Amino acid sequence: MSKLISTLGLLAVALLTACAGTQPAPTAPQLSRWVAIDSMVSQETTPHGDKSMATVIEAIGSAGARGILVDVGAPVAELLDSIGYLGLERIARLEWVAEDASKTERQELKSQLRAWLQDHEIDRLHIETPATQAHIVEELAAEALLSQAYLQITTTASLPPLGTATLAPAPPDPDVWILSATAETTTPLAIALDVGTLSEAGALQVAGREGWLTADAGGRVAWLTHELPDTIFVTIATQDTIQIPTRDWRAPFDYTLARDGLVHRRAPWVELRRAPQRTTSPVYEILARTDSLATAQINGVPAHVYRTGVFFDSVDLSPGQNRLHLRSDGPDGRAFYAVEIEHTPSIPRSPLPLWIDERSLTPSEDLELLASDRVRLQFSGSLGQDAIARIDPGGIELPMSRTDSDDASLYHVDLPARRLPVGRDARVGFELRPADGGKATKRQLPSTLHVRAGVDEFPLLRTTSDRCYLSYSLGRVRLGGPFRAEFGKGIILQSSGRFGRYHRVQLSLTQVGYIHERYVEELPPEHVRPGYHISSLHASPRDSVDVVGIPWLEPVPYAIEADPEGRRLLITLYGVQSTSTWIQQRGGMRYVERLSWKQLDAQTYQVVVHLTTPLLWGYQLQPEGRSLVLRLPYPDPTVIATPAPDTPTLANLRIAIEAGHGGSSTGALGLSGMFEKDVNLDTALRLEELCLAAGAQVVQVRRLDEGIPYMDRLDSLEASGADLVVSIHANSAGGGFLRASGTSTYFHNPFWAPFAQRVYDRMLELDYREFGVVGSFNYRNIRLSSRPSILVEQAFMSHAGDEERMADPAHRQLIAEKILAGILDYIVDLQASEASLGPLPQREIEEEEASTSSTGS
Repeated sequence: MSKLISTLGLLAVALLTACAGTQPAPTAPQLSRWVAIDSMVSQETTPHGDKSMATVIEAIGSAGARGILVDVGAPVAELLDSIGYLGLERIARLEWVAEDASKTERQELKSQLRAWLQDHEIDRLHIETPATQAHIVEELAAEALLSQAYLQITTTASLPPLGTATLAPAPPDPDVWILSATAETTTPLAIALDVGTLSEAGALQVAGREGWLTADAGGRVAWLTHELPDTIFVTIATQDTIQIPTRDWRAPFDYTLARDGLVHRRAPWVELRRAPQRTTSPVYEILARTDSLATAQINGVPAHVYRTGVFFDSVDLSPGQNRLHLRSDGPDGRAFYAVEIEHTPSIPRSPLPLWIDERSLTPSEDLELLASDRVRLQFSGSLGQDAIARIDPGGIELPMSRTDSDDASLYHVDLPARRLPVGRDARVGFELRPADGGKATKRQLPSTLHVRAGVDEFPLLRTTSDRCYLSYSLGRVRLGGPFRAEFGKGIILQSSGRFGRYHRVQLSLTQVGYIHERYVEELPPEHVRPGYHISSLHASPRDSVDVVGIPWLEPVPYAIEADPEGRRLLITLYGVQSTSTWIQQRGGMRYVERLSWKQLDAQTYQVVVHLTTPLLWGYQLQPEGRSLVLRLPYPDPTVIATPAPDTPTLANLRIAIEAGHGGSSTGALGLSGMFEKDVNLDTALRLEELCLAAGAQVVQVRRLDEGIPYMDRLDSLEASGADLVVSIHANSAGGGFLRASGTSTYFHNPFWAPFAQRVYDRMLELDYREFGVVGSFNYRNIRLSSRPSILVEQAFMSHAGDEERMADPAHRQLIAEKILAGILDYIVDLQASEASLGPLPQREIEEEEASTSSTGS
């Protein structure tokens, strides 16, 4: 039988109470009138425009009704859709009168409810059962929420997660019913587990709740909770406890459980992969997933299902609550899931009363400066006003310029540090004033500014660890800014400023760098800044290596830079002056054509190593005693044997392969839930097999799903003895599921650009979109000069088409084959370069005494 629920009936009760001069207590029942109409009107008529539907609408209007009440099981889908289209409410009543239910009856009842909800969209569900059947109510409520997650559910039983209500006729009118309900509560979460594969799990206990849950005849249990825990602990009848991690769960939380705690979906199924509970955006791209053999719809619009099972569509949202309906139809039947998304349009922030964004106050950290510095002072605040910066002591006032955006302005000014008192802490305050006059609002910077008279008033620093990174700037980027140099322990640096946790390092009259405080210690004032003169340079061939020796008589900072053209290495020493009148170079050097030097300024000396070829096997610059020694190694003679074989091989080469991420570092999350770390490892292992078949030795940085710290990976690569390094990753980006896509390769050192290009060209043969060859990439594990090192981003995990291909093991095999082909192409290039240089020396060149250590003054 269909009935009406009266909104105005509820309001009438509230108004009458208010007129009587009383207010109901917060816990007072909410009363609403339900007006019954003939069931034939709702069940046997067409929903649009005819007399019978008009009768329904007239009855709703005359009763001041919110909508209609139907019984679960009634075939009234079209009526419900029409009522919902008019913005009226749809409520269903489910009655269970038996004092108990068998497992089979429970299974059938839940199955019937799920099937009915797939075709009937409602807004509320009222469950009537005997008071002793609260457990059945919980199961039914959970099943309903696993279909329509937004439902408000009330019941006659006492079940705390749900609202308690009674529904009864209101004499003398038999068509008027009164629903007396407690205040509405937050809609709980529903969880269902199919434990049928665990024969002993006829009952289970969930940690955090009382009593046992009994499975129905199909082995299914369902319950309600307020939140999803990180791990669900389930005890089965044998007293065994199963831990179920929920990190990767997606709604609806309806899974089949295995003994090891892993879960999977049982067909038919559909899940919501990505959607907000609330958003300010009027359009949102909804991501869902189902069985790859199914067809799918989002809000009734067909969506393409990729082989990974993902499907998606952009959904327009109206202010308020919006219904999202997911449906899939596959070989095993239909799956349905509906949720609500709240759209709250962004409201421009009013400029009045005046406001300042505390998080935008800049600078936010203490600064120690030179008088020649300039400091940017800025904040965000009310749109279109006037602002000044006030600096004390001194009472300096600086008018601030303004850059307007939609609902805020950025106020900024540059402060010359020379205007600050030397040797005293200065503080900055901001005043924001109404443009038309009036009272200002003020904020004080929490940081201080301190100016020192000169560089010599800043302390000397000494590096304290084996890897200390000196950056070009304090700019913030994802992998860290480019490094000017990398030092070991004991390098003495002259600081010339302090910016929060970073020291500014004065390398020369014009060159600076920045180093984190964790890498250095301040030296006492009696220490002196190191410096010396260089009078000679040496270059000679040794056993399988070209060697360049540079005097390093004191622990001055130094840096090595690869010329972007690939024909020179530039070694710069800071705090060094030239008396260079002796550049000694022995014959028989393979890669070093000649040496030259430059005095770049009064404190900066640069050695230029001119090369015979841009195709090197690596190089390393390291302090050894009182020398800086540059080594450029030769390849194994068998690698460049002539004539070259008809089919390129990797014989006598060692390839290091690094599968990115691992363990708790999952990397990018694919649209389907696939982890980048797993894709990387599979491709890396396939590449290993191919390299072995091509004659190479292989160093695999990780073979398992394990987390290896980045520095340990770097140490492993440096110690591997590898000739080449390939790091395997997969990309990700925001902004839509069909936007950023394609393959790419990355290098840090310009000498390895040809290697990256060769692999990239081969990857393009897989018909990926071009994302490019990216240089100056700061990923730590390819920031190597000791051997050619590149990173391969196979494709985008965040692109539905790219992920679909990477999810296929056969395609990952093709990726590995293309990477191998690129490696072989690069080896052919190296071999051709070596052939142009002539044969390797056939004799061993005796090691010489390092004479450079005593050359200098």
